[in-house]
Amino acid sequence: MNKTVSIVIPSLNSRELLKDNLPVLIRNTKKLAPQVEIIVVDDGSTDGTSDFLRSAFSEAKVITLEKNMGFAFACNAGVKESKGELVYLLNSDIKVSENFLEPLVEHFQDPGCFAVSSVESEGQSGISLAKFKMGIFWYWYEDIENPDREAMEVFCVSGGHSLYDKKKFLELRGFDTLFSPIYAEDGDICWRAWKTGWKSLIEPRSVVAHECQATLKKLYSPKEILNIHWKNRLLMTWKNISPKWMIAKACLLAVPGALGSILIGKSEFAVGFLRAVSKLPELMTSRKRDFIRTPKFSDYELFRRFSHPPKFKPYKILYLHETAEISGAENSLLNLVKNLNKDLFKPVFVLPGHGALSEELRKLGIEVLFMDFPRVRCLRGVSKAIGMLKKIIKEKNASLIHSNSIRTHIYGAIAAKKSRVPCVWHQRNLITSELIDPDMEISFLADKIICNSQAIARRFQDKSGNLPEKVAVVYNGVDLSRFNPCLSAKTLRQEFNISDSDIVIGIASRFGKDKGHEVFLRAARLLGNYKFLIVGDAVFKQDKWREAHLRKMAQYLGMSDKIIFSGPRKDMPEVYAAMDIFVLASEAEPCGRVLIEAMSCAKPVVATNSGGTPEIVQDGKSGILFKPKDARSLANAIEKLAANESLRRQMGEQGRKIAEENFSIALNVLKIEEIYKCLIR
Repeated sequence: MNKTVSIVIPSLNSRELLKDNLPVLIRNTKKLAPQVEIIVVDDGSTDGTSDFLRSAFSEAKVITLEKNMGFAFACNAGVKESKGELVYLLNSDIKVSENFLEPLVEHFQDPGCFAVSSVESEGQSGISLAKFKMGIFWYWYEDIENPDREAMEVFCVSGGHSLYDKKKFLELRGFDTLFSPIYAEDGDICWRAWKTGWKSLIEPRSVVAHECQATLKKLYSPKEILNIHWKNRLLMTWKNISPKWMIAKACLLAVPGALGSILIGKSEFAVGFLRAVSKLPELMTSRKRDFIRTPKFSDYELFRRFSHPPKFKPYKILYLHETAEISGAENSLLNLVKNLNKDLFKPVFVLPGHGALSEELRKLGIEVLFMDFPRVRCLRGVSKAIGMLKKIIKEKNASLIHSNSIRTHIYGAIAAKKSRVPCVWHQRNLITSELIDPDMEISFLADKIICNSQAIARRFQDKSGNLPEKVAVVYNGVDLSRFNPCLSAKTLRQEFNISDSDIVIGIASRFGKDKGHEVFLRAARLLGNYKFLIVGDAVFKQDKWREAHLRKMAQYLGMSDKIIFSGPRKDMPEVYAAMDIFVLASEAEPCGRVLIEAMSCAKPVVATNSGGTPEIVQDGKSGILFKPKDARSLANAIEKLAANESLRRQMGEQGRKIAEENFSIALNVLKIEEIYKCLIR
């Protein structure tokens, strides 16, 4: 261990318990000496505890209080006398296990760690959860699956078996004696620690056995224990809540709650309420002294965070998309989920129906669910869709929503907010300045907005031209091992009867009206005796007419013998290998994945000087940029490259280098995984 530890045991008439449990503690910490000291604070015992310990256990330092001062006072006294950098507070009715201490100490490498608790093998099991309801702080324990035995952040740790940073503990003035004799002092200090910005955790690798209330049952009746419990729960609530609405709720509901408890025969709450009221002067002094004036977390944020169990690896990511067909955006999405770290993340898709995308996902072994994403104008349909998404989030225990299209952004964000999970929007579309940008108008709903180019990110700039912190630019990535310069062009050239001496200029995209096929054909007419390869087809219904239109246009231009329509291809690396020059003629492409694929195959590119393309293509170095919709400009750029083999080779090599540095799928996935981790934490 790289930290010194003091183990402080508050004791009240627990001689017999210490007789059983202290030898086990000494045995299990002996190998850590001299880094560990043991201190027992005798809190006014009448059973001869102090004398017994001094005679039987020389390994323990004994502090004797003349009279019973309560649990909080005894713990504070031990902490002040301790020499360790860390302090483990241990109840006398707890038996530690071998190696219980080392896993706890590891967490204090993090300067933000305040306390770490052991877990109980016997006694209270599960993780503690907390919420503010009906004007009161509520907590309960919930059993959860934690297959990897990860440490978990919790609202508070048990004061009976937890390791604290001594400096931070004393900075918060230790346990508050307002809560004498027992209960709530541990919750109070952890609440204050969270507001200060320090976290508390439980560590499943550190195990103890707890004989619950072994001492308390000798001192108090079950009814009196409940009276004390309710008194201190109310005091802790009144002391720490800050928002005016929480304070008002606590005040307005306390009296009716006390009266109601009497009517139903549960007078413990009423007794606790009256005792808490009698402590109001002391409470106000304590509240003023310990009030955190600039909290890192609000009470609302803390209760929201700790009212439900934590998520565990692999974290389920729910992907929403409004089409089941495959085009450029869908290929980028497939690249992402294929390469995610499956030990950390498990993708689940929600699509509107069956199609090529759902089939590809099922081949990858990825679960696909189906539901409609109706138009937002249909309010009844919207409400139903959001309700269905909430149900899916709960049933699948999703840790995060990743929405990939405009319509699903709305549904995903609202369902995520209602389900208290983070929501990521992936923006892949350019919106022109002439149109109202719906995503911009409702961008406050998203926790993070991933844009695949700076051109898209500019949609979210404020009036000063600054980007909000929630906006991140992550470029599309490709598999550089699949798309590489070493592939053979022979097979595909033979398939289409293209000779080795022919120069091939290619374009690859769906047959959308914004993809610039007409410009490509008009430029082809202006050029010499080259071959022009058009790869792709009509993916969406509205584009089904375009293939026939483009074939007729090629015939009309007298280019039928030079134009090759290959249809959609699954062997795209070999297709690029068969090309000498790749063209992207889209009016404005957000982040042309096909550009990156061609560059990865060391092909020079000619592309429109618009959208996100200038962020990918370095004009004059890895390719040539031309004016959108300008066939003459495109033809001139192609002619320049076609006439100079050395320039083609030079630009292709530079393009491959740029792709390796900036556009690998590994880099794309790494950046998105980091976003997931930050939001899930």
